[in-house]
Amino acid sequence: MNKSKKVTYMKIIKTTAISGLAALILLFCAGLSFAGSYDLGAEANAEIDWDTVSITFTGTGGKSLARFESAAEMTGSQLKTDPLEAYYESASGCAWGETNINDSSMEYQDIYAAADTFAPVSFEFGYADAGYYGQYQAITDGVLTISMEYSLYAYAEAGTGEKAYAEASAEIFIRDLTAEDFLMYYAMEDDFFEDEVRWETLSLSVDLEAGETVNFGLAAIVYADAAPVPVPGAIFLLGSGVLVLAGIGKKRA
Repeated sequence: MNKSKKVTYMKIIKTTAISGLAALILLFCAGLSFAGSYDLGAEANAEIDWDTVSITFTGTGGKSLARFESAAEMTGSQLKTDPLEAYYESASGCAWGETNINDSSMEYQDIYAAADTFAPVSFEFGYADAGYYGQYQAITDGVLTISMEYSLYAYAEAGTGEKAYAEASAEIFIRDLTAEDFLMYYAMEDDFFEDEVRWETLSLSVDLEAGETVNFGLAAIVYADAAPVPVPGAIFLLGSGVLVLAGIGKKRA
């Protein structure tokens, strides 16, 4: 074998070895960037005991345009609304809101949203709400009071390079006044949060004048999202791998 051919073969072997090393660096740092993203999760849950919902007025008056309404939305979907049930489900989460449209047989309703990431580069969120809305017209002066019993649950867990957020709330509004309670948790980098509120009472009272008409509503609202976060050190390694490949390309040129 002459000297020129030997040098050419050595260059080929050297280039192949460096290319393989660069590819391994890229694979390694990509794994670090999204390590742990498979156990990431967030859940939010809210319940309203519809049997305990009370709308009273100390004077003379009445409600109108009263209606139940549910809504749900997930990653890649549009907000869906329905009087009875709104529901979405995917391989990595779900969003579900449901109301009982029959006033005479109200029971507690479970409003639920969950989000998990199973793919290394995925982002998931779930949103749902369910409530009862309408208008109240006062014929005489009086006090309008709305009350209900509810429970809330929120869970958020994040591993290395992950983040998760969960929020559950219950609210009552009359006119521009609101009474609410909520749980809200944000987890990032190996954090874990979980909390539960069981069957608390929420109420709101507003003075109305004769002839006044106001909007009112009561609702449970839930939201959850989860996503991987690149690790800074892995990003640096990723850049190193790219530079190695760029250097190889330059030498070849």
